[in-house]
Amino acid sequence: MKSLFFATTAMFTVLTAVEPIWAADDTSSVRTSISGEESGPTRLSDLDMHINPQLGVSSFEYSHNSGGGQQRLIGGATAEFGNESRKLETGLIFLQTGADATINNGTVERINTSYLTLPMMAKLRIMQMRAQSWYFKFGFATALRLNTNDTAATNSADVLAGIGLAGRFALAKKSDFIVEATYNRGLMEAIHTQDTTAYNQGFVILAGLSFHI
Repeated sequence: MKSLFFATTAMFTVLTAVEPIWAADDTSSVRTSISGEESGPTRLSDLDMHINPQLGVSSFEYSHNSGGGQQRLIGGATAEFGNESRKLETGLIFLQTGADATINNGTVERINTSYLTLPMMAKLRIMQMRAQSWYFKFGFATALRLNTNDTAATNSADVLAGIGLAGRFALAKKSDFIVEATYNRGLMEAIHTQDTTAYNQGFVILAGLSFHI
């Protein structure tokens, strides 16, 4: 999970540094046309509703009861509503978790579980530049279990509290590139353990396109 955190930090740093240079290129189709006039928006088209198909990775472990988590492929689509500074996000995200846990019989087992999550997240803009916006993101996601390799040891549902950072980068007149990173902590017991209560906890990174509709 630590390696995913450092990779996320590096990715955000590179995007922040490189993307303004790309946006400043006068040959960019996002900003200029053949006539020399701007064909793209003077700022991001982040009003009204957006549809966001995304792919990414997750790395989860169980609190007080884990041997470390594995990185898993995740993905889905979200929808954003609101204005340029405040947004509400919902949608459907396929989430996978996998980590070692000591279950009720005292044995250590690798438990792999997949969930269908319904996020309800708020986004507050904390920085705006000509070709990028940054948002503080927080909220909850209802997680319904789809599959697991140990049904007896895992609960059928969870509620994940999340907090993180989201970036939006100008790509075309009505589409942007987006990247998001959140830390998530379950509020319900994830697995039935011998001595302690174990919760889901870990990082989620998603990247994709955002289409204004």
